[in-house]
Amino acid sequence: LGYHSNIVNTIAVIHGGQRVVSGSDDKRVIVWDVGTKAEEFVFKDHTSAVKCLTVLPDSGRIVSGSRDETIRIWDPSGRGEVITLEGHQKAVRSVAVSSQGDSIISGSDDNTIRIWNLGQECEQLTLVGHAGSV
Repeated sequence: LGYHSNIVNTIAVIHGGQRVVSGSDDKRVIVWDVGTKAEEFVFKDHTSAVKCLTVLPDSGRIVSGSRDETIRIWDPSGRGEVITLEGHQKAVRSVAVSSQGDSIISGSDDNTIRIWNLGQECEQLTLVGHAGSV
């Protein structure tokens, strides 16, 4: 593995462990086949560094957070971006999935935590009051 052109910031395992996904300062999210050690898909829609990744447990969709202030959800079969979530005012530093798999939780340099409803594709709640990046 080694086809990013800049620092890799984050990695995650896709269901079953036969594929992994990586995000980099080169603005790309890459899905890798572990068996062949080859790129399966490259997603290039972020406009700045990809800082965090997670995978939705039910669908295997990939969630990425970026310095471009967006969260993007990708189809791991290569069909590209499915959803873009916008609302943070600075870089997204962390993403997680709720235990039910119906919400994404994100943290940002804007000192907020946001909870996103996947079914409605919108922000559900913003938690403020942090003294620094989340």
